[in-house]
Amino acid sequence: MITVVLDTNLLVSALLFRGLPSRILALAHAGEVVFAVSNPVLMEYQRVLAHSKFGLSQAEVQAAVETQVLRFAQLVVAPGHFAEGPVCRDVNDDKFLACAVAAGAGVLLTGDGDLLALGPQWRTVRITTAAQWLSERNLI
Repeated sequence: MITVVLDTNLLVSALLFRGLPSRILALAHAGEVVFAVSNPVLMEYQRVLAHSKFGLSQAEVQAAVETQVLRFAQLVVAPGHFAEGPVCRDVNDDKFLACAVAAGAGVLLTGDGDLLALGPQWRTVRITTAAQWLSERNLI
């Protein structure tokens, strides 16, 4: 079974807008993929979901994270950065790479140009978009 890491934009889209990323979350909920998160990634999810533009209360943010993420995710221990220094041109995105490495994830799903700029493969982690990954599996 493949382990996936979702960047924040995909997770927010999956939870709030029911686009293609919601299909990935549904796969995790069904036990068809392993959805990995780390504490730095969870903190980022919560920070973004709490943004006023989404209109969610702190209780709603916490409930969404607990019922839609933590209930189905594999929590891994990973730093928010790499000891050898930044990998991504946006150092704030290194937390997703660190999570993917710690989880032994096969894929990091993102729409973030800074992560996609690393190429289709970084170390053992494939970096691709949700649409591309779902299309390859004939799920769209």
